[in-house]
Amino acid sequence: MKPDGRISIADVGGAALWRKPVIRSILKFGAFIFYYFTENYSRARSESNTIPNIRTAEEWRNFLEALGFSSISIKKLPSKYKRIPTPLLINAIKKL
Repeated sequence: MKPDGRISIADVGGAALWRKPVIRSILKFGAFIFYYFTENYSRARSESNTIPNIRTAEEWRNFLEALGFSSISIKKLPSKYKRIPTPLLINAIKKL
């Protein structure tokens, strides 16, 4: 990306609680079961494998700073359901 390039990301956003191994395993299992019965095996496997890659707002900020971005703004949107963490809108600018 060129200096002063801008990036925008919309992300589901994760909760710090999801980092605990027991919780992460439950979420992976739940995602697998849900998509297995509503979609198919491939989708279930794919979706359950994404759970460890979901970042919290703070993890996104640290990740983007490490990649050389500045002016990072993270807006938390209201969640439609209490069981789902806050969706995130992320904007950042690449440093020179």
